[in-house]
Amino acid sequence: MAKRLDELAAIVNGEVVGDGSVEITGVASLSEARAGDLSFFADERYRPQLAETEAAGVLVREAVGDVAKNYIVVADPHAALGRVLALFEVTYDEDRTGLVHETAWIDATARVDASVTIHAHATVRAGAEIAAGCVIHPGAVIGRDVVVGRDAVIGANACIEDRCILGDRVALHSGVVIGADGFGYSVEKGAYHKIPQIGRVRIGNDVEIGANSTVDRGSIGDTIIGDGVKVDSQVQIAHNCTIGAHSVFAAHVGLAGSSTIGSWCRFGGKSGTSGHITVGDNVSVGAKSGVIHNVDSNQHYSGFPAREHRKTVRAWGETMRIGDLRRRVQELERQIKGLLEERVGATGEQAPPR
Repeated sequence: MAKRLDELAAIVNGEVVGDGSVEITGVASLSEARAGDLSFFADERYRPQLAETEAAGVLVREAVGDVAKNYIVVADPHAALGRVLALFEVTYDEDRTGLVHETAWIDATARVDASVTIHAHATVRAGAEIAAGCVIHPGAVIGRDVVVGRDAVIGANACIEDRCILGDRVALHSGVVIGADGFGYSVEKGAYHKIPQIGRVRIGNDVEIGANSTVDRGSIGDTIIGDGVKVDSQVQIAHNCTIGAHSVFAAHVGLAGSSTIGSWCRFGGKSGTSGHITVGDNVSVGAKSGVIHNVDSNQHYSGFPAREHRKTVRAWGETMRIGDLRRRVQELERQIKGLLEERVGATGEQAPPR
C-alpha cells in the first residue's frame, strides 16, 4: 500500500513539516530506510543516523532545524509509529476464514462459534467454549471446559489447559502454555510428593503473552492476570500469582508463587520475585533485579537484592571505589611501618609485634 505523508499525519494527529505530498510505501529504521520509507526519531543517540537517512519522512517530537527532512511532528513518535505500522502490517486472509481445517479435532460437546477459524491439527476438547472471531492456529490445544473470549488469537502449538478462562482479544503467541501445574511438592520420608494443583488461570481482556511463556494454574484458587497485561517471550508466572491491569514483563522474568503485582508495573528482562511478596502499583523493576520483600507503590527498584534505585546506584558507586580504598589502606600501612621503623632506629626500642 501507499499513502501520502500528509495522510499519515492526519491519522496520527501530527503536523507535516516539509513536503506532505511525498508517497510513503513502507516503514524502516533510520539506518535501513530507503526512498519511500517512513522512519522515526525519538532518541538523541541516533541524531547522526537522522542526518544520513534516506527516509522520505520521519516521525519526530519536533522538527530538527539543522537536518533538512520531511517530518511528521507528533507528541509521541513511538506511539505514532505503532499506528502507522498497523496500516502496513502484512496479514494473510487465510488466517481468518471462519473455516475449520479437516485435520482439526473438535469434541462434540465443545461450543465453538460459527465464525471461529481453526487451523490444521488443532484440538478443542470436551466442554470448551470459543467465542466469535477467534483464530486457533495449527497444533494449538484448547483443554476441557476452557472458555475463550471474543477475537482471541491462539498461536501455533500453544496450549490452554483444562478449565482456564481467557477474556476478549487475548493473544497467545506460539508455544505459550496456560494452566500447567504449579510447582508444588511436600517432603515426606525422604521423598517428594506432588501436591495436586486444582486451581485455574483467569486472564482478562486485551492481554498479550509472548512465545514460549508459561502461566501456571493455582494450587488452590486461581492465578489471575488483569486487563491489558503484556508479557514478553520466555516469561514464567508461577501458581497463584495475581497481576494488576496494564503491567508489562520483559523476557525471562520469573514470578515466584503467590506473588502479587500491582497495576501499571514494569519488570525489566531477567528480573523476578521471591514467593509471597506484594509489589504495589506503578513500580519499575530494573533488568536482572531480584525483589525479595514487599515494595510500596510508585517506586523504582533495581539490583540484587532489589532496593530503591538511587540506593543501588550509590552502592554500585561505592563498589567501584573499593580498589582505590584498598590502595589508600596499603599506602597508610606503608607510611605507618616507616614511622615505626624510624622510631625504633632513633630510640632503640623494640618494634611492637605485628
